[in-house]
Amino acid sequence: MIYPEIGSYFWLEELPQLADSVPEMLPWLPKTEDQSYTFSGRSAIELAVLDIMSKHKIKKAYVPSYCCESMLQAFRKQQIKLEFYNVSFKSGCFKYDIDTNTDADVVLLMSYFGFQTQTVHSLIDDFHQKGRIVIEDITHSLFNDKCCSTKSDYLVASLRKWFAVPAGGWIGKRSDTLFRKPDIQSSDLVKDKLYGMLKKWEYISGKSADKADFFKVQTNFEKVFLNADSRLLMDSFTGALLKQVDIDEITSRRRENAGIIRKGLQKLADVITLPYEELSCISPLFYPVFLEFPERDSLRSWLIINNIYCPVHWPAVEDTQCDIVDRELSLICDHRYSEQDMLKVVSLICEWYERYHSQKTE
Repeated sequence: MIYPEIGSYFWLEELPQLADSVPEMLPWLPKTEDQSYTFSGRSAIELAVLDIMSKHKIKKAYVPSYCCESMLQAFRKQQIKLEFYNVSFKSGCFKYDIDTNTDADVVLLMSYFGFQTQTVHSLIDDFHQKGRIVIEDITHSLFNDKCCSTKSDYLVASLRKWFAVPAGGWIGKRSDTLFRKPDIQSSDLVKDKLYGMLKKWEYISGKSADKADFFKVQTNFEKVFLNADSRLLMDSFTGALLKQVDIDEITSRRRENAGIIRKGLQKLADVITLPYEELSCISPLFYPVFLEFPERDSLRSWLIINNIYCPVHWPAVEDTQCDIVDRELSLICDHRYSEQDMLKVVSLICEWYERYHSQKTE
């Protein structure tokens, strides 16, 4: 069908039949000695930090300059000192300016949008040999052919970033058991979110012309995540929905969509830089492109005018210097959308490119 917009919040056509409990270990999650579903990705990080602190003292954590501020919330909550390593994007690749001899007790590492996972895994091998405890956030690489390192001590992920679900995260511990797992039911907390997802479907399917109903609900629900207790279990609605997903279809559709974007934008290399790595083993969360400032904001505004909503990841963290923040734009490539949708996005970007060049020559 033809959508009135591309991007932004996921929708639901109908509520799932509520399961009695969250599913057992889903087959597409990495195998670990112990694991648990969580209410969110940030809750999973907090549980990892608390699990480490149950046996070790954490004075300092080594964390990326390029990440969501909420990922650092657990460390700040425990008053753990943060040392930042810089992440940059150069010559089509993410670069990690990392000192593997850091005296930090815990290291937080992640790959971005599914790219350069091998780089991250090599760094994790180095930290493992030096006896550092590693938390690997696999949210962005979750459906790559190789999504995680075998040497990470903890794996964490935000499941809600990938699917039309109201909430959901996951933590895995490589060896031994987690000292604490979530045990507080959360289904009542997500009912407003589900309402918003149903309302978005009404808008997407043409049954309603008003975006305000779902947009306000969705925006307000983000506040729930900011203050969510790490003891909250993933809700049963999300559990029921996750049991229904077709991972093979989702991963192949995302890979194909990203390929269409890459092919269509390669000719714009003088303005738009694309990730160098091939897509054969990658299922991207988004397809990131990089422009100089203020061209990035110009392109993003142009797409919004045409009802295509592409996020930027992320605002600057504290006083860190990260050259990605003002240059990155996350193009939508997820499984909701078809080849025709991706060609529409590419066509609009090419139109912006022509306008951009004509304005520069005036």
